[in-house]
Amino acid sequence: MFINTTSNTYPTYGTSSIARNYQSNSANNITADNAVSAGDNVQISGSAYKALNDSKATTSDGVKLIFDRVNSDPEFAKEMANVYTYSRDFELVDLNDLPSLSDTSAMSAYTQQVKNFENEADKIRDQRIQIYTEMKGSGASDSDIFNKIMQFNKSLPEDYQAKTGLDKYSKYLKSA
Repeated sequence: MFINTTSNTYPTYGTSSIARNYQSNSANNITADNAVSAGDNVQISGSAYKALNDSKATTSDGVKLIFDRVNSDPEFAKEMANVYTYSRDFELVDLNDLPSLSDTSAMSAYTQQVKNFENEADKIRDQRIQIYTEMKGSGASDSDIFNKIMQFNKSLPEDYQAKTGLDKYSKYLKSA
């Protein structure tokens, strides 16, 4: 998941059809309290945002802190279940590896690669939304939902996990 360190709004560019349908069908359930906005952004509370930033979520210690807090703090679990369900993954990119704007062939290939990744990320988000919706409908706790979403992430192809940084979360999951 991409985390913008300058605000607590996380773009989800190109909301998928399942997300749009879920959001439009559940408009009365979407509030600032449950961390899902009806637009193309996912927002989390200031306290959850601070916890994410304080935990340095890209480090193993920070990831462990997120799991520990999700499993002990129901409100934080609720926010994290929403955030990790509705946010689309972003591919981590080394800016030094970007093609030159003057190399139109390389830039075209890169643009296509980005579009392909975005399509894949949208499909994966749709699957997360389906998991969330089914579990929420059956009365599962937000902590259980978050952990199930993390288990789903762990089941994704290793190259996808590495491209997005999801691989950092796998070692903190309970055994399935």
